[in-house]
Amino acid sequence: MRHCILIGLLLLGACLFAVGQNGDTAKELIAMEDRYNDALIRADWKSLESILADDLIFNNADGSVSHKPDTINSLKSGEIKFDSIAVSEANVQDFGGGGVVIGKLVEKTRYKGSDLSGWHPFRRGLATNLHDLGTDDITVQHVLRHSNVSITRAAYIKTLPEQTVDAMEQFEQKWEKVASNLVQ
Repeated sequence: MRHCILIGLLLLGACLFAVGQNGDTAKELIAMEDRYNDALIRADWKSLESILADDLIFNNADGSVSHKPDTINSLKSGEIKFDSIAVSEANVQDFGGGGVVIGKLVEKTRYKGSDLSGWHPFRRGLATNLHDLGTDDITVQHVLRHSNVSITRAAYIKTLPEQTVDAMEQFEQKWEKVASNLVQ
């Protein structure tokens, strides 16, 4: 589990992906991540409205997709509660026209009363998405470091609803557009 690495895109959605580059990009992105995490812990939805991009797409731990209004409404209603968020080994991958925060994330979170703390929610989302991308179950098992593929299949790989697939295809199209701009 210590080897699980989250990409800033998963940590923060698209809100942190593209930032103009200068000598302070890494500091800016990490400071933005700190502001984001602090706002989540304080349930400060007003700050999040300015931090999150309007076209934000979150890929949740269960493989479902949510957008900026979903996140804001969940915080407003108390449906989701972040007790703590610990980011370690945060680094910025500089792409010349933007950057991505890469690091490890462990959070203590409750959603509709259910504990979503630790690595497992991320691992379920990762397994589901790898499987959906065509990765064979044995490879997913090895990525998650399970001793038996039946554990991976029974508890981690979830079937994605059509809406989630459509949302991720839209995300992929946006990603390709952003990535092509970074190369230039």
